[in-house]
Amino acid sequence: MRSAGLIAIGAAMLLITPRLAAAQRVQLQVPQGTLYVGTPIELRLTAEDFEEDPQPEASVPSPDKGQLELVGVSPQVSTSVTIINGRITQSKQVRFVYRYRYLPTEPGTVEIGPFVVTQGALRRATQAIRLQVGEVPLSDRLRVSLRLPEEARYVGEHVPVTLEFWLDTDLQENLHSYTLRAPVFELGESFQILDEPEAEADLEVNIETASGRVRLPGSVSQVVSNGQRFTVVSVTRTLVPLHAGSYELEPATLVVNEFTRWERGLFSGRRGARKLRATDRPRVLEVKPVPREGMPPSFAGAVGRGYTLEVSADRTIVQAGDPITLHFVVRGEGNLESAGLPPLNAEGLLPPSDFRVPEGDLTGQYEEGKKHFTAVVRVLDESVREIPPLAYSWFDAQQGSYQTTRSRPIALSVRPAEVVAAEDVFSAEAEGEYEPEETEVRDAGTFTLTGADLAIERDLSVLLRDRRRGPIGPWMPVGLYAGTSLLVLAALFDRRRRDVDPVLVRRRKLLEAELGRLRGAANLPGDRAVVELAQALRRMLAEVPEARSVEIDEFLSECDARSYAPAGQRQTAQLDEEFQGRALALARGITEHEP
Repeated sequence: MRSAGLIAIGAAMLLITPRLAAAQRVQLQVPQGTLYVGTPIELRLTAEDFEEDPQPEASVPSPDKGQLELVGVSPQVSTSVTIINGRITQSKQVRFVYRYRYLPTEPGTVEIGPFVVTQGALRRATQAIRLQVGEVPLSDRLRVSLRLPEEARYVGEHVPVTLEFWLDTDLQENLHSYTLRAPVFELGESFQILDEPEAEADLEVNIETASGRVRLPGSVSQVVSNGQRFTVVSVTRTLVPLHAGSYELEPATLVVNEFTRWERGLFSGRRGARKLRATDRPRVLEVKPVPREGMPPSFAGAVGRGYTLEVSADRTIVQAGDPITLHFVVRGEGNLESAGLPPLNAEGLLPPSDFRVPEGDLTGQYEEGKKHFTAVVRVLDESVREIPPLAYSWFDAQQGSYQTTRSRPIALSVRPAEVVAAEDVFSAEAEGEYEPEETEVRDAGTFTLTGADLAIERDLSVLLRDRRRGPIGPWMPVGLYAGTSLLVLAALFDRRRRDVDPVLVRRRKLLEAELGRLRGAANLPGDRAVVELAQALRRMLAEVPEARSVEIDEFLSECDARSYAPAGQRQTAQLDEEFQGRALALARGITEHEP
């Protein structure tokens, strides 16, 4: 019976026959009907019976007329099981669908393909296809135009560009769809395109580009021209020229589908459509380089107006040669994303005799209308008392001249660098050479075993003698241990009392003195009190650098801001109690870190 069961199972397994995969093939699907300039169509390339992994790659030459791009790939895998006359057949179908978008730009015959699909060494291709592209008739019922400045602009300047199209009232009511194209928005290599969303947009406008459809906020208005009422839709974008030159911009185009008739019946509605077209005239945009004459050393490519530079330091109390991390924030109305920082050792920035700065360009990060930079510098001379005001220049295109702003100075406290010499490592007080082996011999000579009884006691009566029979009894060992412990504790206390570090004593006296100066600053005029508070806190931090905190740095920065304020803005009255209390609280926090 067991053998019969095994035979039956084997026979059943033989009946499960996987269907052999068909030969791999590719197929191209093209929409039917007439093609028109400016109206995109979708092409579908299907690859069947390839392996599921890895995904096959599809390629096609770029057509001479129009723009062809791959929109996406959709893998489809299905498995089926069929039973015919007791025979079980399994099959697996693998299909990849590649979706292409083609936008005709010229009338006439265009050839597309062949499309090639490869997977490893396997290669399958379609035949090239020929498409006939027609021209959409022009109509005065719609218009399209691109408005941009006629005068030349500078590299890096913000250039507003408005794209608008007009539809008459009847055409708007019967509008089925539209295709709007502006080639100026496809010049990504020559321009940076900025979109500033409007607070109250009336609608979204679809603009066809080579990289796909772009949706932008637009505004709607009503205009009457030559007795004809139009609905005007406008979209504004900002171009930032990246290179100088004369740019010939292809005309913008608008193609619409208009319903032409109504039908009555069970499925009544608008039926039929015709295409209408409007084309703008070609435009030219002249872009000039910023002038080299009068260009300051602190210029790093910023163009616009109202720039500011903020500089902050992670530490203001250092030794000569210590690193200081500087944070730069640049703001302004202009091309902040492409703006940079000048070399930090340029004229008007950090003097090379006082600071060591990083080489090369600094990479910044743009976010929310400002750009951040970070650099690590080192102070070379202990006589340096501040990070001086740093210059930042930009080109004002409206005025046609360079402008310069400066950051606020940052006060520094620089101590001389500590150098460890050889005499600091090996003391020169001892006379003669150090001979550790000789000392060990003399110390060992005081220990001798002459006359010592090294015999091992084996008498149990002696080893097990009851100590309680002695004259003092069992309390003698306890007393000896307790007395010894008290002597050790007394010796440790006395040594700690006598071995107090003189450096700690000096530090405590200095901190107490600075606390006294902080309290005494309350009686000084405001401008002098601020300086006294900052100096006292910096001297305390020099003794206890581990107590440094963000709160202390912010307070010192506030003190520096007050002390470096213009003479007319300085506070001469006594400081308020809240400001004085902050200084004392920070000072007490420093003393708590002191061991």
